[in-house]
Formats: sequence, C-alpha cells, structure tokens
Amino acid sequence: MAAAAATARKGLLCMTLLAGLTAGRAFVFAGAGRSIAARGAAARGMALRSDDDREGRKLGNPRVFEYLVEYPCEFQIKVVGFNDASLADDLAAIVAATCEVEVGAVTYTTRETESGKYSSVTLTAPVASPAMLYECYAKIGEDARVKFKF
Repeated sequence: MAAAAATARKGLLCMTLLAGLTAGRAFVFAGAGRSIAARGAAARGMALRSDDDREGRKLGNPRVFEYLVEYPCEFQIKVVGFNDASLADDLAAIVAATCEVEVGAVTYTTRETESGKYSSVTLTAPVASPAMLYECYAKIGEDARVKFKF
C-alpha cells in the first residue's frame, strides 16, 4: 500500500511540474515521497524554469546544470536541425570555440531522419564550468538551422 501511495505522489508531482512548465511557471525541483517543506529543503532552492525567466538567477537560485553536473566533464549535447552537409562540422566548431579547445577535441555522431529533412547531432563537449555549458547551448541556438537542442 505504501508503494502505491508513493507512486501516486510521484505521478502527481510530475503532473504538477509539467503543468507548471507548460504554463511558464517556475517550480522547485525535488524528489517525491517527502513533505513539501522537506523536498524544498532537499532541493536547496534549485528551480526548473525557462531561459526567459531571469528572475531566479537574480535571486541566486542555481539552474539545473549548475547543481547536477560535476565540472570539468565531457558533456553530451544533442541537437536536431535541418539536414545540411556542414551542420555537424559547424556545430563542432562552435562548441570548440566556446570551450576553448581544438575542433578535434569535440567529437560527434550524426543521424538522419527517414525523410532526410532533419539531422540529429550528438556532440561530446569538454566543458569546464556551468557558464561554459550554458554558453554552448546559447551559441548553438544562434544557428538558423537548429530546431531543438537538449
């Protein structure tokens, strides 16, 4: 019975987070199965929010990659964009410049969709800090061929 209740709480938390994210609200990211106060304390103020929400950073709340990833590390960035012969090489060059390494230090794999319209590129970036990682995402997003990045 306790396992069923915990599963129900997790489902409710996930639905609440998704509803809040789609409505553009910020939520404290925390594990299920504890009281709301305990979850908030355990999360240490980490918030899920869109890039448009700058208020959280003014208040000093860390963003997800600042809290969940240990730096320096090799971080995988997945990008989906219009299929172009030079997309992967251009993205690798952007990431290398941002990470201040040679282009050869950024490895990638590519995969085309069945229709051939889009291509996914998985880049492995040697990032030294959260700021560097967020800058990689920002620079990648400036490329007009990019549809999604995660």
